[in-house]
Amino acid sequence: MAPTNAQQDEDVGMERAPWDSALAVDVTSVPVHVVLKNCLSDSLNDRLQYIRGLAAASTRASKRELVQLLEVLTTLLEDEALGVRLGTLQQMEQLGEQVLAIL
Repeated sequence: MAPTNAQQDEDVGMERAPWDSALAVDVTSVPVHVVLKNCLSDSLNDRLQYIRGLAAASTRASKRELVQLLEVLTTLLEDEALGVRLGTLQQMEQLGEQVLAIL
């Protein structure tokens, strides 16, 4: 099935994993910059899907990439539409800051 114009417009500027049309995406193997880009997406589905990859992405991130991921967490904490428990995100942010301090 070909993507609709609305889907194409929504996808402008997005970077997709090659298996993105599959039923499930293994976000733990998606590159850090793709996780970052999709976490900042206007698409709620993309943000929810890729937020799961933040922890895995942070384990293979450079110091610069880790700083970017921490900035994403701040953005996500402000987004009430996610439906993710804020306590969990705050714990992830604290963990990321501790890892950054070690680097």
